[in-house]
Amino acid sequence: YGNITRYLGRFSNGELDLVGSLSDLLSKITSASVDMSSVFGTVKNVAFSIPTILIFIIALFVGTYYFASDYVRIREFILAQVPEKIQESAGRLIHHLFKTLGNWCKAVSIMMLITFVELLIGFLLMRLDYAAVLAVAIAILDALPVFGVGTILIPWSLYSLLTGAYMRALYLALLYVIIVIVRNSLEPKILGTRIGLNPLLMLICLYLGY
Repeated sequence: YGNITRYLGRFSNGELDLVGSLSDLLSKITSASVDMSSVFGTVKNVAFSIPTILIFIIALFVGTYYFASDYVRIREFILAQVPEKIQESAGRLIHHLFKTLGNWCKAVSIMMLITFVELLIGFLLMRLDYAAVLAVAIAILDALPVFGVGTILIPWSLYSLLTGAYMRALYLALLYVIIVIVRNSLEPKILGTRIGLNPLLMLICLYLGY
């Protein structure tokens, strides 16, 4: 009887919050059930999408096989529906397009090689570790659209300046300026020669593109 009295006393004083404990337990069970339901929903969606993916892959392989096996007849059928003048014009256009694209790739490769040499010399003078690897990575990034050496060199120079490496920040800034000057001087000439455009027209096109 004494134990029951003490227990009821603790309950009445708020030391034992039975309702709160039950509420916490129910909330935990509810959240766990919600999490499990989301997991089951994801698994169900994946399971239902597997047959569609398999059918698409099988149809892709089968269609590719039949297209490759009947390529000659399919090509002849398509060409038979197109007038000869359009075929000749399309053929010249495709030939010129691939030729120009190839020349553009060569010009970009030349510019990437020049940028790599400039970066390598600069990094070696700065005595950086893995200078060749860094030069290759930044040169490849520079060849991609939108990106350029400034994507790496400018934040790197600012970081060096903020961390007290003033000479490194100065060297990186000078290296960036040199690369930009060399690129603006050589790129119109190289691209114009490879693609077949006047260097001045190529320069205008480059700045309009930028």
